[in-house]
Amino acid sequence: MTHLIIASADTQIAVHVQPMLLEEGYRVTQIRTGASTLLEIKQTAPALLLIDTQLGDMNGLAFCRNVRKHFSAARLPILYLVTGDTHQDRADALNAGADQTLHKPFVYRECAARIRALLRRQHPHRTSMLSLDSHTLQTFVDGREVTLTPTEFELLWVLSEAPGKHVSADELLHTVWNFPAGAGDTALVRNHIRNLRLKLEHDPEHPQFVVSRHGRGYALAFDSIHRGEANGL
Repeated sequence: MTHLIIASADTQIAVHVQPMLLEEGYRVTQIRTGASTLLEIKQTAPALLLIDTQLGDMNGLAFCRNVRKHFSAARLPILYLVTGDTHQDRADALNAGADQTLHKPFVYRECAARIRALLRRQHPHRTSMLSLDSHTLQTFVDGREVTLTPTEFELLWVLSEAPGKHVSADELLHTVWNFPAGAGDTALVRNHIRNLRLKLEHDPEHPQFVVSRHGRGYALAFDSIHRGEANGL
């Protein structure tokens, strides 16, 4: 299970963000101080570190610089939460050693997408596997369960029936939403595809699973899909 560490003294992170990351299938540890976080990094070698602006014993920038001084954490992906929204705030975080920044307050899906993108960069040559189960309506990415709405699952299931074959937005409106031929708004399909990518893809801007081609529609990559029963995944 992918282990993430959140270095933050903000109780709202524990209330709102940590449970959502747990639902995504990550193992999450939140620590309030920089000293304790460094010790945890040495002991557990996490896959990613999320640093908040303020910790219990130092500010986030100082801690980020401190992390980068340690050889064991020199290449650890760091997502830094900034409270200011200026170019200087973001530049300060990047100069301190962060790989990406995220402005507080933020939408959870953006946080999850940035985490997936950073993890993906750590394993750029890995081929991920998407698994679907029509009986339980469960979806897994590399063994990690992803929660989809019934409509999102139905859309994904339709695309999985012919991996590699592009299906037009009009066809999907008819098959998934039961609109008559030529009816419905293709923006509905685009919005659901975007949501699927945010949930499934390591880097939603460069999708690996749900691909598209202008004028032809959407498809699932033919070599990344498995359909079956949950106990057989």
